[in-house]
Amino acid sequence: MFNDFKSELTLAMAELNEAIETVNQVPRRYQLKKEYRTVRSRSFSYNETVYTMLCNLCGQEFQANRGHALWCSNACRTRAHREKRQAQQFIDANLFIISLLFIMMLIFCTPLKTLQKRSH
Repeated sequence: MFNDFKSELTLAMAELNEAIETVNQVPRRYQLKKEYRTVRSRSFSYNETVYTMLCNLCGQEFQANRGHALWCSNACRTRAHREKRQAQQFIDANLFIISLLFIMMLIFCTPLKTLQKRSH
């Protein structure tokens, strides 16, 4: 009986740790190169900076006008946000279950002699 609780608790903790890593993961910027383009209009011209970046979610190379862009498109940004939110919901739901498993393991797997000694 103890081994069943222990294996269930170990599996649940592994899944919970994976979800916590997903939530706490800090998005990193992968800047490949920085280029300057000259934009000319009728009245004036200016230099525009273009960054070549890698998307945090799909890994696709894309060009951004700002150096702190993280995702290549709105679809990737939305998907990243949803994955993070689902991981947080998984943590919230399973933290209670894991704590119950741990309490059940302590109650049912503690030898009766130990419990009797504590009660005296």
